[in-house]
Amino acid sequence: MNRTEKIHFTKEPIRKILAQGVFEWHNRDFRYILIGSGEDILSETSLVNGLFKDESNDCPFSIIHALSSSLPDHISQNFLSIYRDDELVALVSIQRVDFKLNQFVNNTSAGMVKKLGLNLASTLGGSVFNGHIWVMGHLLLTGFPFFKISRDILPVEISPFEFLIAAFSSLKFNLPNQDKIISLAIMQVQRNTLMQEMKFPKFWKGYPIDPVMRLEIDPEWGSFEDYYQSLRSRYRKKARSVLNNSQELEIVELDSREVRKKESRIFYLLNDLLKNIPFNIIYPRSDFFDKNLSNLSSYRFFGVFLKNELVGFFSCLKHGKIMEGHFLGYDRKFNQELSVYKFMLFALVSKAITEGCDYLYLGRTASIAKLNLGADPLPSSMIMMPIKPGAKRLLGLYYKNLYKKELPQLRNVFR
Repeated sequence: MNRTEKIHFTKEPIRKILAQGVFEWHNRDFRYILIGSGEDILSETSLVNGLFKDESNDCPFSIIHALSSSLPDHISQNFLSIYRDDELVALVSIQRVDFKLNQFVNNTSAGMVKKLGLNLASTLGGSVFNGHIWVMGHLLLTGFPFFKISRDILPVEISPFEFLIAAFSSLKFNLPNQDKIISLAIMQVQRNTLMQEMKFPKFWKGYPIDPVMRLEIDPEWGSFEDYYQSLRSRYRKKARSVLNNSQELEIVELDSREVRKKESRIFYLLNDLLKNIPFNIIYPRSDFFDKNLSNLSSYRFFGVFLKNELVGFFSCLKHGKIMEGHFLGYDRKFNQELSVYKFMLFALVSKAITEGCDYLYLGRTASIAKLNLGADPLPSSMIMMPIKPGAKRLLGLYYKNLYKKELPQLRNVFR
């Protein structure tokens, strides 16, 4: 018997609708409430408001809630609360993706073999891949936890993540629009060796995806100069080349009003990069940066200028001791000569150091530039429970052709 079966999640529960966008169900051990992302629901729910104020476990529900207003139209934010004997024991970020396969997969950027595999899956898949994918986690965040849980309720041998996988399985019978569900999915980032020992319940399968890149900030670094001096000579030489090439560039922090003025240029630079990604469901809305700057005090936006021309930008947000580099863009025609992309990565390193962070997260693309500045690739998986008939085999075919299984080779960057 799988060890997570000691907690009774799988018996068919009783479900009822509490209000529009609010569903409740329960089984022998737990009661669940799935809360939709409407601001009217969240503002009137004392449960969620109360937990937003308690960020003691570094789970930034306030950031997750604020980001919900800027999500693309095909992604909606929900929260799953779990009770035991009327005591709240867990709160989890859940996102629903209205998924259309051909809308999010870019075959043109794939190699010939991968393109054949992707086209085959599309042909075989048909309507199998059109519907809802419910994701436990957050598609726009890689560095922050997405759940809060009381450790007291768990048997010693069961990890919080294993508990959530088992609990999430109960959504299979209780989500709205059952006929539209393609799969349940969980975004996993292996931040420590303990996660390698997890046991997945029956019907769940993990697919490797691009690793999350993370730079651990040495507490001895008080400035970017300290970081620079800690590099081995080979990588210090690479950094010096970037800094020399980019001397004409100027970084200016922009507020929401200034971002609105430069919106067309910003999205030209962003879309020029996104169109070359083989699989992407996060195309930001035109008001994405404006809304985040207005709703989130921790969200920052920086323009990179050559004289008065915007040739790049990067954004970031901070919670506790974690900084996350968010969206960026740059003009390709200036990049080779001025090292715009690498210059922006070093700017994020400098900002994380000066703001006293422990970690800087740099997204999922494992570029050589990120490895060369000292970031480590954290193995990542999309753990899925396919619901629609035929989805299991086709999902495997797609992930096999979209992502590499091998992690990039680590560099010995620091002395």
